[in-house]
Amino acid sequence: MEKPLTDAIEILELKMQQYVEKHLALEDKLIEREAVLYQNKLQMHALEKELVKVQEKCKTLEQANALLGGDEFRRATKFKINKLIKDIDLCISELM
Repeated sequence: MEKPLTDAIEILELKMQQYVEKHLALEDKLIEREAVLYQNKLQMHALEKELVKVQEKCKTLEQANALLGGDEFRRATKFKINKLIKDIDLCISELM
């Protein structure tokens, strides 16, 4: 009667060892994927910074194009200039 019990215990120990090995393998995969995720987050952060710089540069180029007389931004430029003139007039009138 002891033989079937020891066989069952050995089978359970073997299965337990297999589960432990699977668990360790999954933990290793998780660590690898977390490292990849961290690298991707760093890359995304760098790309976001670059995007902001490119957007600022684009805005600057649009303003330069408007000042040089580009047809697309001529109306916007005139509007901005008129607004600035009104603001200056208002400041001058308050000073007097």
